[in-house]
Amino acid sequence: MNNSISIWVAGARPRTLPAALAPILAGSASALAVGSQDWLIALLCLVVAVALQVGVNYANDYSDGVRGTDDERVGPVRLVASGLASPGSVKAAAFASFGVGPSPGSRWSRSVGSGGSCSLVPSASLRHGSTPAGGSRTATSGSAN
Repeated sequence: MNNSISIWVAGARPRTLPAALAPILAGSASALAVGSQDWLIALLCLVVAVALQVGVNYANDYSDGVRGTDDERVGPVRLVASGLASPGSVKAAAFASFGVGPSPGSRWSRSVGSGGSCSLVPSASLRHGSTPAGGSRTATSGSAN
């Protein structure tokens, strides 16, 4: 197992980060255009977006690695499948990233007085993201319930 920082950065798949940054940049540009830009909120949103994107990437690496679906994969480095990191350490990195995500969101929600309700959104997203992209693990289409 290799615990080099460069391995973990590669495993975070930095090429996917524009997908996290684009909506924040677009929203910030829109706010700037109407004269209501708040740079602190933009920065907090960037931290949330990047932390959640990295967490999803590590979670995907862990899940595909333990299932064996990345054994023949071509593309970005896969930490578990390549043996560069243990499944447990990749899973821990995913949870750590998911733990960082709501922190700036709760800071922002306190600053605008929403009582922390905004920090519930990432938690709800994580709960619903626990099933495969196709939905539940059991096939129900075409069956009479």
